[in-house]
Amino acid sequence: MYTEYAIVAFLILISIHFMVFGTMIMPPLVLLFGMGIVVFFFVSLHHYSGSWRKLPMDRFYTRLFGHALVYRLIFVGIMLLLTSWLDPDSYPFEIRAMDSWVYHDVGMKVAEGIRNGNMFDVLNETWRSFNDWGHSIYLGFLYYVFGPHFIVVRIFNVLWGALTAVFVGKTAEYVFGRSAGRMAGIMAMLMPAFWWYGGMHLKETVMIFLMVLPCYQAVKLIQTGKLKFLNIIMIAGPIFLLFYYRSFLAPLLILCMGGYLLLNVFKKKRNQGIVLVSAVVFVLVMGWIISRFGFQEHITETVEQSQGRFDYQLTNIAKEVEEISFEKGVVAPFMLAGAVVTPFPTFLDIGQRQLGIYVRFQNDVVRNFLYFFAFLGIWYGVKRKLNDSALVILFPLGYILVLAISGVSFQARYQVPALPFMIILMAGGFHLAKPKVLNRWPMYLAIIMAAILAWNYFKVSIRGLM
Repeated sequence: MYTEYAIVAFLILISIHFMVFGTMIMPPLVLLFGMGIVVFFFVSLHHYSGSWRKLPMDRFYTRLFGHALVYRLIFVGIMLLLTSWLDPDSYPFEIRAMDSWVYHDVGMKVAEGIRNGNMFDVLNETWRSFNDWGHSIYLGFLYYVFGPHFIVVRIFNVLWGALTAVFVGKTAEYVFGRSAGRMAGIMAMLMPAFWWYGGMHLKETVMIFLMVLPCYQAVKLIQTGKLKFLNIIMIAGPIFLLFYYRSFLAPLLILCMGGYLLLNVFKKKRNQGIVLVSAVVFVLVMGWIISRFGFQEHITETVEQSQGRFDYQLTNIAKEVEEISFEKGVVAPFMLAGAVVTPFPTFLDIGQRQLGIYVRFQNDVVRNFLYFFAFLGIWYGVKRKLNDSALVILFPLGYILVLAISGVSFQARYQVPALPFMIILMAGGFHLAKPKVLNRWPMYLAIIMAAILAWNYFKVSIRGLM
C-alpha cells in the first residue's frame, strides 16, 4: 500500500510539472531514466521486505551484502554510460566533474610522492588545510598499489557502499529491533543517492563508511555490554581519519558519541561498569588524538572560517542565476526551516549549469518522500527509546544544523552523509508508529509535492522565464 502511494504521488508530480512547465522539462530520456530508478526503488523495497522477512539475520546480512555489491557494480557501469552520453568531456568521471579531476590529479602526485618519500610535501604544496588530505592519500595509495586506474576506485566504492548497507541494518537492529534492521538494510542497499555517489570519484562513499562504522561499534558496545580492544580501534580509527575528510565531522561525532555513552552510563539493566569504562576510554583516546595531532587548532580555524559562509553562499547563488540578489533576511528562515528536507529535485532544463542537478533528481525524490518516516523515528525515538536512539538522532540533526548555519544545506552532496542515519530513523519510525499515524503519509506527500512544485517555479521565475 505504501509503495503504491509513493509511485502514484511521483507520477502525479511529474504530470503536474509537464502541465505547468511544458517544454522546459528535462530531456525525455533523462527523465525516463530517473523515473525508472524511483519506481525500481519502491517496488524493490516492497519486494525485498516481503521475501527476506523470515530469513535468519546472519543469512539476511549475507544476502544484503551480496545484492548491494551487485547493484552498485551495475550502477558504476550506468554512470559511465551516462557521463559518456551527457557530458563526454567529463568522462570517465561523473557528469559536470570538477572536484574528481582535482582528486585524480592530486592522487597521482601523492602516489609518486609515496614512491619518492615526499608524500607530505606534495600534500602541503597542494592543499591549504589537512581537511583535504584524506581522500588524496586514499587515492594515492590505491594508485601506488594498482596504478592510476579510475575503475579501481569505483570497485572499492562498491565494497565500502555494500559494507555500509550492512552496518546501517545492524545499527538499526540494535536500536529499533530486527524488523527495523531488515528495512534499514534494504533501504541502504537500494538508496539511489548511495548508488550515485558510489559511481563517482568523490570522497562521500568512503567518508560515509568512516562515519557509520564507529557509530555501529558504539551502539553494539552499549547494547551488548562487551568492551574489546577491537571496539576501541574500530571507533577511534575512523574518527581519526574523518579529521582529514571534512573538518567538522569528527568533532561533531565525538560530541554526539560522548553524549550517547554518558546517557547510557546510568541506564538500568545494563553493565554500567563497562559503559563507564568505555566512556572514560573514549574521552581519553579522543583527547589524546586531538592533542597529539593538533586538531584543536584546526577545529578553531574551521569555526572561524564558517563565519560569513552563509553570506558567501547567497552571493555565489546570485552569480549563478544571472546576478539576482537574494536578501539574507528573507532567504535565511526558509533555508533553516527546510534544512532537513532540502534539496528538492529539479525537473527543468533551464540552462547548461542545471545538467548536473536535474540528472540526479531521483535521489532527491526518494529522500524527500521518505523523510516522513524519519520524523516519526525521531519522535518515537525520543519518546520511547531515547537511550538507545540518542546517537542516531543527535548526529544527523547536529550535522544538518551545521549545514544550515553554513548555508549549504540545499546542496545534495553535503546532505548525503546524514542519509545513513536518517534511513535508520525511517525504519524505526515505520515500525514504531501505529497504522493511523502511518496513514497520514499521503498528506505529507501532498505537502512535499507542493514544495517541489514551488521550488521549480521559483527557479524559473527568478530567471524571468515565467
